[in-house]
Amino acid sequence: MRAAPAPSRRAVLTGGLGLAAAAVLPRPAWALSARLNTQVLGELGAGGWTLVDAAAGGTVTLRRKTLASVGRVAWQGERDLDPRLAGADFYAVLADIEGHRRFVPGLAASVVFEQEGDHAAFYQVLQAPDFTPVSDRFWVSEARGYRAIGGDPRRFRRAWSSQPAPAHAAARQQVLERFPEAVEVGFTHGTWELSGAANGGLHVVFSVVSDPGGALPKGMASTIAGHNIPETIRTMEKEALRRLGG
Repeated sequence: MRAAPAPSRRAVLTGGLGLAAAAVLPRPAWALSARLNTQVLGELGAGGWTLVDAAAGGTVTLRRKTLASVGRVAWQGERDLDPRLAGADFYAVLADIEGHRRFVPGLAASVVFEQEGDHAAFYQVLQAPDFTPVSDRFWVSEARGYRAIGGDPRRFRRAWSSQPAPAHAAARQQVLERFPEAVEVGFTHGTWELSGAANGGLHVVFSVVSDPGGALPKGMASTIAGHNIPETIRTMEKEALRRLGG
C-alpha cells in the first residue's frame, strides 16, 4: 500500500486542468448553480500579496499571501503572454477541461460530468509516479467562466472551487472505482484572469490555494505549489499556441 499523499512536482491543482469513454454520471436533481467559495475567491482577488520573485522561471512575477479563510498560503503568478494569442485562444484552453489530460503532465483523468454553458462540474485525478511512495490524488470541483467581460475581447475570467462531500457523490464513487488508491485533496480554489497588456496582447494572473492532504508539512507543500505556478502558466500558453498553429 502507498504511503500518505504528498504534492506532485509536476502539476498544480488547476481545477480545470479526457477520458473519451468515461461513464455518464446521473444528472443531479438540481441545475448547476454557482457553488463557488466566494469568501476564498474574494481573498484571492484582493490585495496584500508579497513579492517572492520578479522573474520566476524567467518571466513570471510570483507572489504569496496567507488566506485567513483557510489558513493556507496562496500563490499568484502573472506575466504577459505571447502577443499572437487572443483572449479567446487562451480561454479556450482553460475551458477545455477534458482536453487537459492530453497536455498536463501527470493528469490521469479529467472528466466533466455536468455542464451548462460556462459552468462545469468535473473531477480530475493526478497520478503519482510509480517510483514515489505517494498516493494518487483527486478533486471534485465546479468552475465558472466569464468571456469578454464588459465587451472587452481581452478580459476573461475563470474560477473554480472544489466541492466537499456529500456533493457529487456519484462522481466520487466513479473516481474510486477507477482509481481505488486515490486520495481526495482537502480543497483547491483558484482563478485565471486575462486582461490587456501594454504591448497590445494579453496579461494573465493565475491565483491558487490548495490543501493536498496527507501528512506532508504545510510549509513543504506550499513551497512545491509555488514552484509549480510558472510551469502551469507556460503549459497553458504553450497549448494555446499549439492550437493556433504557432
